[in-house]
Amino acid sequence: MPKYAKTDGTNILEFRSFDNADNHLSPAAAQAAGKPWWLPYVEKTRPDYTPEIQHAPVRGDDTIYPGKVEQVWIAGVAKTQAEIDAEVQAREDKAMDRLNRASSVDKVLGAALFEVVNDVRVLKGDQPITAAQFKTWLRSKF
Repeated sequence: MPKYAKTDGTNILEFRSFDNADNHLSPAAAQAAGKPWWLPYVEKTRPDYTPEIQHAPVRGDDTIYPGKVEQVWIAGVAKTQAEIDAEVQAREDKAMDRLNRASSVDKVLGAALFEVVNDVRVLKGDQPITAAQFKTWLRSKF
């Protein structure tokens, strides 16, 4: 079902979907009567973006043209290196926090991996590592 926007020429007053626009006043007749009129609403697809390096596109103000109202998207802006680094750090912190939760399956798997790493180190003749060293090593793998 087509979508329409009700406008007074300056503002968008309402959106509605209906099948037969011929049941409403034409834009010229509505303007002559000082009433708002319906125009076809053209929806645009959201621009593609890469979330790791760009902010998401945002909706802008819709544009009113003489024969239609068009949706506007503002393209995603590139993230700064500091923003990218902060997001990576946050993901790493979240993963490490999951390892520290008492009821976490990740914690159990992390503890098992810690034991296996130390068992292998002992078999190789190396000293076992501490939990802090293991967490540092594990964080480096992210």
